[in-house]
Amino acid sequence: MQHILDESRAVINDNALFFRQFFNGNRPLYNTYAMQTEAQVRTAADFANDSQRRMVEAEVFGTLGSRIRYAALSLDGIGLRSYGSCSMVLRQQLCSNLATLTEENTFELVKHHQGTPSGYR
Repeated sequence: MQHILDESRAVINDNALFFRQFFNGNRPLYNTYAMQTEAQVRTAADFANDSQRRMVEAEVFGTLGSRIRYAALSLDGIGLRSYGSCSMVLRQQLCSNLATLTEENTFELVKHHQGTPSGYR
């Protein structure tokens, strides 16, 4: 357990184009899915996935759901490839006091437990 506390880092994944724009200053913020779709800089997922995503965010985080930036906890600096092939390790100062951990992807958590049971977040 101590190894996880000492060595794990928050990691986000996206595609190479996103990180190129992010580091060149063309994208100064790492915005959420909801923020991107509302600003019309990203196409929304199909209706079923979009509505499910928004319901899960509201279920787990309430009104803050659309503002949550997700990251994976990683021991090797590699995040979730399903979000993109490039990983970026976040500075601990950025997230150490503002992080919430779940045991699994929030979508899967809500699906398995039919809601957000206490003790799982």
